[in-house]
Amino acid sequence: MVEGLVRHLWSSGQSDWVQRRTFVILAEECWPLLREMRSKPNLEEAIRLLGLAARMTKNKDATALTILGGSGALNTDGGLVNEYLATLGLGRNLWPDLMRRARGIENNNVVGAARMGSRVSPGERGLFVATALSALYSGGTKVGAAGSVIPLPLWVALDGHTGPGKLALLEVSGISGYPLAEIYELSFWCEGVVMNQVEPTTLWEQAVERVFSTIGLEQEVAMARWGELRHLVTMALEVPVAEFTHHLATIGGISKELLSDNHSH
Repeated sequence: MVEGLVRHLWSSGQSDWVQRRTFVILAEECWPLLREMRSKPNLEEAIRLLGLAARMTKNKDATALTILGGSGALNTDGGLVNEYLATLGLGRNLWPDLMRRARGIENNNVVGAARMGSRVSPGERGLFVATALSALYSGGTKVGAAGSVIPLPLWVALDGHTGPGKLALLEVSGISGYPLAEIYELSFWCEGVVMNQVEPTTLWEQAVERVFSTIGLEQEVAMARWGELRHLVTMALEVPVAEFTHHLATIGGISKELLSDNHSH
């Protein structure tokens, strides 16, 4: 699926978007893979890197750090969150400082790629700073092992980031009476993230706990509530999933096996 989608986007005149998002996706999903980045990727390199990210067990510590530091409040326990906030405060001296600290360490190429990513996607500066700090403090470049192959229900991809997903969640909010913002978070954190095979690091677990606390739910309660809502969401997405499946088949972005699996749902 990765290859078909990337080739389609590239041939549709979106090569620059693919190049920028490759940096962002690697940083968000499995930051150690940034060691593979030497420059903005060409088509074949983007396919290779995004395919690697799709197959790996995810290490989302950089994403976790942006979540934990998102409030801008210092952590009373000190640690990496405070380091993150202090580094963001360095302004134009930020990257020279990080590059200096990275000299001679195993992950120095990850820090260099993070700096490149921040130039390519300046709106994601916080993510790339978090990536650099993850590299500095990880004790070594670790890429997750290949994840197990699991069926991919395409309705999970049509989440609140997409037009059909937003409409479906709005419909479910009206039926269930639960707030739309809460359902949005539940659909992502109780389903999409679980499907993503994330390595359960301490930092990531703290970030997930922080997210659920912002909607006023303990994690167990949140998972139980999503269990109530899940069927309603899949029902609301039946027609959009059929249309999405047909589109993927048209552009060659989906295998016959996956096409069959999603028609059977």
